Amino acid sequence: MLTISKNNIDYIFICILLLFSTSANIHLSGIPGCFLLFICALSYQFIQERKILISHKFLLLIGLQLIYFGLLSILHHQLEYYKFICYFTYSYAAYVAIRIVSNKLLFYTEAAITMFAYISVFFFLWQLINPASLFYIIKQIGVQYPDALASSENRFAYNMLIYSINSPFDGSFTRNCGLFFEPGLNACILCLALALNIMRNNLKFRRSFFLLSCVLLTTLSTTGFIIYLFIVIVVGYSQSKKYSLLFFPLFILILLPFLYSDFFILKITNDYDQMINYEQVFQLAKETDSIQTPGRLISLRLAFIDFLHHPFWGGGTKVSSLSDLYGGEVMLVSGFAMLLVYYGISMAIIWMYGFYRFSIFVQSFYRVKRGKYLLFIVLLLISLSYEIEFPLFFLIATLPFLYSYEHKTISHPIRNNNEHIASYI
Repeated sequence: MLTISKNNIDYIFICILLLFSTSANIHLSGIPGCFLLFICALSYQFIQERKILISHKFLLLIGLQLIYFGLLSILHHQLEYYKFICYFTYSYAAYVAIRIVSNKLLFYTEAAITMFAYISVFFFLWQLINPASLFYIIKQIGVQYPDALASSENRFAYNMLIYSINSPFDGSFTRNCGLFFEPGLNACILCLALALNIMRNNLKFRRSFFLLSCVLLTTLSTTGFIIYLFIVIVVGYSQSKKYSLLFFPLFILILLPFLYSDFFILKITNDYDQMINYEQVFQLAKETDSIQTPGRLISLRLAFIDFLHHPFWGGGTKVSSLSDLYGGEVMLVSGFAMLLVYYGISMAIIWMYGFYRFSIFVQSFYRVKRGKYLLFIVLLLISLSYEIEFPLFFLIATLPFLYSYEHKTISHPIRNNNEHIASYI
């Protein structure tokens, strides 16, 4: 009879949390996604603990959320039930994972991201060699992106749970989306795993780090490469100042072909032009009667304009308030910009503080002398580019507050790597 150990069930649940954090599958997002995730988390807790246990810390967290969103409902003149349901569900899923997985949580999170990254390489190579056959299969078994993420008029954008394709019809280039709706978000999550890997190995490069770095190259993401460069510089500097000074020019030489590529230059130029002439983005949205999602730079600029009008509590929308002035809807893509526009500085501070505490927690957990702010900077850079209101980031932000110190922190949470599914990393 086939049996699944408790450790394997823990690992599977972390994988489930990751699948609910991709933005690519409409069935795993919104209210239906919250309901499905809540059922998964509830079932997981009952299977592992044989009962549903709720701590005072979690009740306090939900109570504070209820008060916060109740106050927002009054200030925004709209019932913020959708946001509360999402925050409650994601917080509960994070609480259950933290409570049960405990001191294996960081390792399993890194392992889950790594496993899906390796799987994505197979589909990415398939997409390079014979895209038509992969497109046909994924169209039959997958689900199409919502138009807010990728319009079906100019893109082939489908997700089949373990891999996504978000490819322009002109076939200009192929990039690895992995689980996620966009290659850049995939790159950011890979960088998160790389940062966890570096901290787990006491700021030393191991074989697993370089293997995952190779997967990162398939994303062709400027954001991912910038975060990766930051990680490498921090690790090099922490090991030896002399070593880092020699390594940095070498790394720049490796990146030069990419930095001077037409793809990179065109992308940076377009983002800069949009930021300077943001009126044209609204005009395009008005003319095409569609929601436009501009680049990160313009998103941050538009968010700052809205922030000045509603600095503390936000305006209760992800759409720029300038839409009323110019016509056409422009939705901001930067996660930090979304927080400022919707909630104001209040929620942005909460998230950033959670990321800061997580960075310190990881350093303490792995007993690393340096790298105190490594993960905080990585998460901050991710939030500047992509939305963060997903289960994975709730797990990260709430871990320092909900983690029980009944188990002593140890250098390596897995004593016998061969005991677990994720042992290959």
